[in-house]
Amino acid sequence: MEGLFILLFVICLIAVIIGLISPNVVVRWGTQEEKTRKNVLKYYGIGMLLFFVLTGVFSGNSDQNIEQDKHVPSGITAEKATDNKDQSVAMVISKIEALGDINAITLEQSEDVKAVRAAYELLDSEQKSFVTNLTSLNWAEEKLVSLQAERDKEAAVQAQAKAEQELAIQQAAAEKQESAELETVQVQDNYTVYITETGEKYHRDGCQYLRQSKISVSKSDAINLGKTPCSRCNP
Repeated sequence: MEGLFILLFVICLIAVIIGLISPNVVVRWGTQEEKTRKNVLKYYGIGMLLFFVLTGVFSGNSDQNIEQDKHVPSGITAEKATDNKDQSVAMVISKIEALGDINAITLEQSEDVKAVRAAYELLDSEQKSFVTNLTSLNWAEEKLVSLQAERDKEAAVQAQAKAEQELAIQQAAAEKQESAELETVQVQDNYTVYITETGEKYHRDGCQYLRQSKISVSKSDAINLGKTPCSRCNP
């Protein structure tokens, strides 16, 4: 509309200029006596003044509308923005309530609690002040920390018990092997050797230093009698 009034103003201005030169061109009505420069200024001057005023009025309204548009976000009203904030707060409150009885919360709900905390942190400071059950969320987090500590402690006890059990098994196996080796040595030491009544050595059967009056004993008995092995037959 503002552009139309500007165009009409310009047309009137051109008509005045032409009319001052040749009134008959722009004044197409009335008698010849009325087609004067005075009437050109009268008719088209009034038109110019009128269109100038209208242009100023509509230009002021346009500027005011532009200024208002700057303060209102495009595509969203202040009321809608408030509604969105309320919905975000209501969603967080609802999620906290969905956690149920805090005293009965379990570690399996850890991810749910983390999701609620993340949603709460997305709120601005004003929205956070309207979350009336925030204490429940804090209690839930503290409860989960306590439950996790108990689980870790129990796992540590079980791990220690398992380690002690494995150590006991290893020790038992080592003792068994040591006992078996000792028995083997004892068996090896208890094979039959030969001594004489007067000799200080014990011999293998068939040793050339062994007399016919030989006495058969176990190796351990020979050692207990103070006998030493023959250097010849090395029993």
